[in-house]
Amino acid sequence: MSEVAYIYPVFVIPKGFNLFDKLVMWFTRSKIAHVAYYLEDENKLIEPQPYDHLWNAYWYYNTLEKHKNEILEIYRLQVTSEQKFLTEKWLKYLANTKTFYNYLGVLGFILPFFTSNGGYFCSEGVYDAMQFADIIKSDLPGWQINPVMLRSIVQDLGGELYKKLYIDNNGKTRQI
Repeated sequence: MSEVAYIYPVFVIPKGFNLFDKLVMWFTRSKIAHVAYYLEDENKLIEPQPYDHLWNAYWYYNTLEKHKNEILEIYRLQVTSEQKFLTEKWLKYLANTKTFYNYLGVLGFILPFFTSNGGYFCSEGVYDAMQFADIIKSDLPGWQINPVMLRSIVQDLGGELYKKLYIDNNGKTRQI
């Protein structure tokens, strides 16, 4: 029997909105604009973010402090130790290879003939990692999953809000 473990999907609510965040929130009719994954042991995130400009975005390791003026809702979902290992293996692969952001997939929510440019957008990457680990048992492809849908899936699987953090403009983190 496998040991009990936890995975930590993160849902980001920005306070200072950029245009891309506004578009995601408008489309999903939600305050959630982004998804990341929390590595609790390292106090780091794995997520796609722009590198030097918006169109040069890829997956990498990030600090919580990089999310200035944002709220991070960190969910905790009980899984087996093997499922946690496989989820994190998938996401670490995306970060270690600097897999690029799937802008065409995001456009696919509005124009359905766009599906993928070979990369992964935020909710797509975390969803596919959870599918790879056999946590999510669905035939739906990841490029059809937006951040709000992923939070609902995590909640339906028994995931609970673990921490709600606010990172101020100075990078200081406080629990709310």
